[in-house]
Amino acid sequence: MEPMRPLLALALVACVDDLGTDVPGSRAGVVVEDCVVPVAGRGAPVALEYVETGSSLWLWDDARALVTSAEAACAGDVTVLAGAPVPLLPDETAPRTDGRHIAVTPRGGFVAGGRGYLYYDKQLLGPGFFDVEPLGVGLCLVDAPDQPCARTPDLLWTGRAWGGPGLVGADGYAYLTSCAHVGAFTDACAVARVRPEQAADAAAYQRLGFDGTWSAGADSIVALGGTGDFTVEPALGRWLAIFPDIYGVRLRAAIGDGPGGAFDEPVTLFPAAPTTGFFIAGGRSHAALRRGDLLAISYASQPSGLHLVSFRLDPEDWP
Repeated sequence: MEPMRPLLALALVACVDDLGTDVPGSRAGVVVEDCVVPVAGRGAPVALEYVETGSSLWLWDDARALVTSAEAACAGDVTVLAGAPVPLLPDETAPRTDGRHIAVTPRGGFVAGGRGYLYYDKQLLGPGFFDVEPLGVGLCLVDAPDQPCARTPDLLWTGRAWGGPGLVGADGYAYLTSCAHVGAFTDACAVARVRPEQAADAAAYQRLGFDGTWSAGADSIVALGGTGDFTVEPALGRWLAIFPDIYGVRLRAAIGDGPGGAFDEPVTLFPAAPTTGFFIAGGRSHAALRRGDLLAISYASQPSGLHLVSFRLDPEDWP
């Protein structure tokens, strides 16, 4: 392992001016710090959260880095790890004559007993930029943050897929968020659960049904409607869902009695930095970097870069 070097050019750490003040439109708490992480050229990562050791493994399509605290990330003190997050297999790198190629993209996952369970999309791309053929979602096992990821033999799903940001609850189940496109720029997001030791068995995944019970049935309630994926974690004696509002250019949250929802009416946490791109990216909470009531939330905006926001929840102000 070696200290992370800027991947394109060094970005400067920047903090907002009104630290610790109420955020306009937010009744949930206050922003303590908003820094730009000096990893220029990278967007928002997905992550595996090693909560027990306080380390977050950040994953991009072709790079990964270990973050040990929000303060370290803001100072650029992160560790780059060798190898791609999800390795391509020899048959996937074989030369083709049709101008297409296989790509694998990490979706996020969970950590149980020190082992990471990372889900990934497998796609056939090309020859044109917009030529994308989804092939399915697979699982890759990470025995330690600095170890290579080992893909399980078969894809878990080739149709409707689960697998995304997740966390293990006190009941021993891993709860995973996932969103399906139901309209133009509109996602319906739900939660599935699975015992970690059964994560490689697609039939073992359960959904929260309309009757309030978890089962392997095809239907599940919609935990959140909107755009982009979301993260869930225990907070304020309940479960907190954090997600981006790409049209409002802000980060939002909703609270519910369980990790599968349904969640109460969302509230604004804080506005995101203005973007010259189409939308902000990310908007995920990093449970391993959380310190008590101080959340750690990352998102990316252009041209400012990758932001890491420390946000303090206020249980008295939470609606």
